[in-house]
Amino acid sequence: MLFLKSFFTKKEKSSTVRFAFPLFFGSVALFLASTASSGLSLVKIFAPESAVKVGQAYTVDILVEAAVPVNAIDLEIKFPSELVAVTAVNQKQSVITTWKDQPSIGNGTVRLTGGTFKRGFIGEHFIVTLKVVPKKVGRAEFSISYAELLAGDGTGQSVSINRQAAESRSFLYIYDDKTPEEEVKTALGFYEVTDINNDGRVTLQDISIFLSNWKTRTVFYDFNGDGKMDLRDFSILLTKYTF
Repeated sequence: MLFLKSFFTKKEKSSTVRFAFPLFFGSVALFLASTASSGLSLVKIFAPESAVKVGQAYTVDILVEAAVPVNAIDLEIKFPSELVAVTAVNQKQSVITTWKDQPSIGNGTVRLTGGTFKRGFIGEHFIVTLKVVPKKVGRAEFSISYAELLAGDGTGQSVSINRQAAESRSFLYIYDDKTPEEEVKTALGFYEVTDINNDGRVTLQDISIFLSNWKTRTVFYDFNGDGKMDLRDFSILLTKYTF
C-alpha cells in the first residue's frame, strides 16, 4: 500500500535513543503482563494486515493463550462468506498434535477440534493459519462463535475463557482499485505521526496509547507506511522518544 507512505507529513522532533532498549523491554513486559493479568485464557485472532485488496491472498492466525495447562480445544471461527473466502487451513507448527477431525471450512465458519499429549500447553501458542481471499469491498469481521478449552490436569474440565477480549476478533477492511485512497485511510484510522497525542513530543503517553491500540486494533498506527502495525512501528516510535 504505497499510498500510505504519504499519509500525514507532519515534522517531528528527533531525540536521543540511549535508553531505547530498557524502555523497549520494559514496555513490552508491561504490555504482556496486562494481557495475562485477568487469569483467564484467550482465543486470539490476528490479521497481520488490516487493509486487504479484493482477489489477493492474505492470512489470519488463530492462537490460544492458556492461563492454565490446556490439552484439548474445540473452536469455531466465524467469518462473512459473502465478503471473504477461507481457502485453506495451515496446521504446520500447530501446538495441536492430534486432530479429532481435520479442520473444516463450512459456510462462514471454520471448525478446529483436537488436542495434544499429557498436560498440554500453557501460555500463547499457535493453532492454525487461515488463508483468506477477499471477494468484494466491505468490512469483514472474524470472530469466535464457539470456544471450549479443556484443562490438562486429568479432570477434563473446561477452563475459564475471556470471551469479551478485543483480541478474540479481527477486522479486515477490503478495498479494490476503485476505492478512493482517502476512504481507505479514513476507514482504517491510519496514523503515521509518532507524536500520537499531538503535544509536540513523543513521550510515555504516546507509547502507552500505541501499546493499547496494538492490543485492541481500535486505531491503526503505521509509521513506516507498509500497511501493518507491528514491532517495526514500535521500534520507530521508541527512536523518537523525548527525554
